Amino acid sequence: MQNLQRKRNPFLSWLTPLAILVLLFLLPPERILGDVIKLVLLHGALVRAGLIAFAIAGLLGMICLVSANPLWQRWCVAIQVAAILLWLGNVVSSSIATKLSWGEWIAWSEPRVWATLHVTWLSLACLVLVLWVNQRTFTGLANLVVAGLSWGLIKGATLVRHPFDPLGSSNVVLYQTLYLAMVAVLLVAGWQFAHWLQNNRLLRLGSQS
Repeated sequence: MQNLQRKRNPFLSWLTPLAILVLLFLLPPERILGDVIKLVLLHGALVRAGLIAFAIAGLLGMICLVSANPLWQRWCVAIQVAAILLWLGNVVSSSIATKLSWGEWIAWSEPRVWATLHVTWLSLACLVLVLWVNQRTFTGLANLVVAGLSWGLIKGATLVRHPFDPLGSSNVVLYQTLYLAMVAVLLVAGWQFAHWLQNNRLLRLGSQS
């Protein structure tokens, strides 16, 4: 039974990137952006999936504060790592989309860009501290801080040229459907990575209180 499960896991892990490619293929070119809309879809979905993953890591952080079970601490950090990877994907896709749409790699005049950069360094710094301190309560508090500040910074950033959720709030049903599907697939990919990270005990975390 275990051998069968091991054979299935690689196959299942390939389904998520395949699903991402299919969703991008299904998205038709936009009148102004053309095929760049596909990159915009991926970027927007990565933002949403990253924020949701940070929120889940924050909820697990709350459990870490009250439970001494080391399993929660490992999952807490595994989900946080997955959230950071999704967020880094957002940073890269955002830069490419900005270059193709506006002719510059980074729109420094855009408050949303600065908020994204602040979330990036904050989450990475907290992860380094969590792995270094290796203490359950600190892990829980760090994840709560990252979850709160990431949502606060992004939602509180004013918009200059950056449209507000162009696909998620679009009147085109196809765009909304593909956007939500992409967010769901990215969250599944994040969970798969966190599950692999936790199961393989790659995070050497103790159970200190």
